[in-house]
Amino acid sequence: MKSIVIMAFVALLGSTALFATMNVQVKQAQVVAVEDELAFTEIAVDKIPQLVADKFAKENEGVAIFKAYTATKADGKVVYKISVKDAEGQVQDFFYNEDGSACSK
Repeated sequence: MKSIVIMAFVALLGSTALFATMNVQVKQAQVVAVEDELAFTEIAVDKIPQLVADKFAKENEGVAIFKAYTATKADGKVVYKISVKDAEGQVQDFFYNEDGSACSK
């Protein structure tokens, strides 16, 4: 009986890890799609609009911004790309619309 419970627990953990990996892959694909469509220009971090900066800070408490970029979509809307570095030096990008909402196509 104990072995059945243990096997079920291991199966549950494995499926949870699989779904988490799938979610990361989808987010990475979305980032590539946004970057491929737009030509970003680096801006000073203090030029990020307050709405965007507040949203980033709320979602990423305690994370310092490494670099900031801006691009304009075909419809005239501005997109902000915020880059951060982790302890290992890996850069992660976050994309926001002018109103602080997450950027989508």
